[in-house]
Amino acid sequence: GQTRVRRDEVFVNGVRVAEPNIKCKNGVVHRLEHLQVPLVNMAEAVHKDASSKAFATLMDRFCAPYYNAAATLDYRRLYGTEDSVFVKRYFTTRGQGNREFLNTPADTLALGYLSFDPGWNAYTADNQTAMEEDMGVMFVPTDEVLSQYWNEGGGRFLKERYGTWENVPDRVLDDLVSNHMKQSFAASIPSKFYQVKNDGQVDMGVKEENILRTQMCCNGVVYFTNRVYPPVAYISVSAPTLVNDNMRVADWAIEELEFYAYLRSMDSYYSFILPTDEALSHYIDPISLAQGEPEEYEFYYDQKTAKVGARVYSYDPETGMRGAQKRLISPGNAIIADRLEDIFDYHIIVDTIDNCKDGRIYYRTKGNGTVVARYDAAAQSFNLYGGLQEDNGTPAVVREADVYDYTKEGNGKTYVTDVCLEPSMNSVYSAIRERAGTDDDPGPFYEFFRLMEGSSDVFYKDEDYATIDYAVKPFNTYHYTVYVPSDTSIQRLIDEGYLPAWSEWESLTDAADYSTLAKAIQDTIATVIHNFVRYHFQDNSIYVGGTPVCSTKYETGKLNPKTNRFYSVTVTASANDLSVTDQLGNERKLVKTDGLWNKACREYWLSGKSTATTRTIYTSSNAVVHQIDGCLLFDSSLQFVPWKDKLTDEQRTFLNTILP
Repeated sequence: GQTRVRRDEVFVNGVRVAEPNIKCKNGVVHRLEHLQVPLVNMAEAVHKDASSKAFATLMDRFCAPYYNAAATLDYRRLYGTEDSVFVKRYFTTRGQGNREFLNTPADTLALGYLSFDPGWNAYTADNQTAMEEDMGVMFVPTDEVLSQYWNEGGGRFLKERYGTWENVPDRVLDDLVSNHMKQSFAASIPSKFYQVKNDGQVDMGVKEENILRTQMCCNGVVYFTNRVYPPVAYISVSAPTLVNDNMRVADWAIEELEFYAYLRSMDSYYSFILPTDEALSHYIDPISLAQGEPEEYEFYYDQKTAKVGARVYSYDPETGMRGAQKRLISPGNAIIADRLEDIFDYHIIVDTIDNCKDGRIYYRTKGNGTVVARYDAAAQSFNLYGGLQEDNGTPAVVREADVYDYTKEGNGKTYVTDVCLEPSMNSVYSAIRERAGTDDDPGPFYEFFRLMEGSSDVFYKDEDYATIDYAVKPFNTYHYTVYVPSDTSIQRLIDEGYLPAWSEWESLTDAADYSTLAKAIQDTIATVIHNFVRYHFQDNSIYVGGTPVCSTKYETGKLNPKTNRFYSVTVTASANDLSVTDQLGNERKLVKTDGLWNKACREYWLSGKSTATTRTIYTSSNAVVHQIDGCLLFDSSLQFVPWKDKLTDEQRTFLNTILP
């Protein structure tokens, strides 16, 4: 039966005070109901309780006996033997003396560790709290509850993968054990159960009815519970990396680069496109393209150092074939972290890509890139494309049966792929130049490319950071849309005198009597062209195809000096079309010719001033290029006032002597 405890009763180490406050000449005596014995620590309490043997076994996976020289010396002196004394220590980042303790007796790194050492008798909640002020707490599921969790509950995925608890790797198991350990008993008393958080810092769901009994210990309190509290690592989209041996690179990246703080958040819904080790053995390095020597990385997990390294091979973009190995990037090198961070930023989507079944196609990634998802109903599979895969027409195929679904208890779905998705290798400069043609054979982007190419306020080489070719000056670690007006519409503005051409700027430089006056006219020409071009850059990448119908204002790259805000355009997008309305009310339509719309691009700024010596990505921007059937105008003068009318009389007179 149960023992009723009255509010006025007092217990000392679990023993009731039978007769309190017996006054004496030198103090007060409280007579106990029976003999009080020293309390055991939390680890010992879990071991001694008959109902928690299974949890004790799991907990002991993270401890080892260590030789204690001082205790051995005392023991030998006392008993006159040559025996040695060993002390049981748990692997933890906070152990005795508030010190990290992560090495095994063989002086190798432990493969898993706990939140704190439950066998630490002098436990302190943190470095500032005195031992007497607070203590630890453990929520320990009984053997029956743990068995049910393993066979029928949320732990079944572990059973299906490993068969027995003994086969579950330490790196997987430590999350489960640690989630049942909390640093502060004061913050975990029954009246504060609603505040107890799991390792993802969300409500753990502890209720008083979950507590079967309580045991006081010398360093904390043990609650024996009727439920298991799984860590977020078991119910989040990153969970497959814990149990699959072909995801060791991803598992390392998630932990070491702290993606776990993102992927294990329960406040959002994620579609996590998870690249396997096979996928990450074929990564085309964008920096190598800037250096003119394309390379393919083969990331690998190094068992000895428990870190990720990479083998680097030459690569032929034309054939897509790997060549000879060039070098080895050692495990833990900063280059590894740099590339993997960029890769995983491109594989995380805060949305559900399942709605591609209803026709949606384009999805924004965590790193502001865009991934394409198309559903093949006949094959019941998702075809996923990064910008590079879209350019090559080679999707990553994920069968629907292989998708991990954590929607009910967790935070989304995981789509495992053997193909590493990568952004397009085209910059805005290269994408537009490719369709610009030549002077003798102009292409559909010819006129706009000439305007952009001549403008140092648009295409430029950064003074502090290397770029793959030319970067776009208005861009800044975000995602954008570039609208390319048709050649005929640009030429009409030039022919009618509303927009100058760079040839007129060059004529002034070539003039024999080049002067301050000529320079002032050149400044006017450059300003008109810069402003015109910048108005065709829009914040936010808008792709056409499967998108919801919308009509939204977006800011452009052209600043309004009167309001100190950027001029806007209004974009109307439907499932298969797009139109842009400028400041003057002109509506421009998308030119739906193959290769002239939905052209994905990426801009890179690389650490260091030289592409020859740079090793890491400083930042990047993503963009999409569309051709439209007319020019976008932010100022009525571009429609009604010839650019030469903006000059002074003296400048116009001078210009007429230079230009016909």
